[in-house]
Amino acid sequence: MKLLVLLQITFAEELKITEMISGEGEKVPFTQSLYPEGNVEDWLLEVERVMRESLRKILSDALVDYKEVCSIFIRWNSSFIPCIVLVQDLVIWNVAVFPLGPLVVFSEHGR
Repeated sequence: MKLLVLLQITFAEELKITEMISGEGEKVPFTQSLYPEGNVEDWLLEVERVMRESLRKILSDALVDYKEVCSIFIRWNSSFIPCIVLVQDLVIWNVAVFPLGPLVVFSEHGR
């Protein structure tokens, strides 16, 4: 299991903590702002709580969006012949994995 590494937290005006930045550079906005008050151990525990709450909320929102996108995709998918859907999926996957890869392949075969 991969652990999320908290690399940095963002402080706004008056030391308000608004987001975290992961070890991979991903910015995660907090669902609520908090202030570092009292013992450092106490407010870091609060940062951890808000971090988990924020990630839980983002995941929940993503799952809702995924369900909506899937229903649109299923409608789109059933409106084309299977070989076109397969080619389109391969092109999108290649673009995501190898930027400009499919364009190069198409230009080479298009001679």
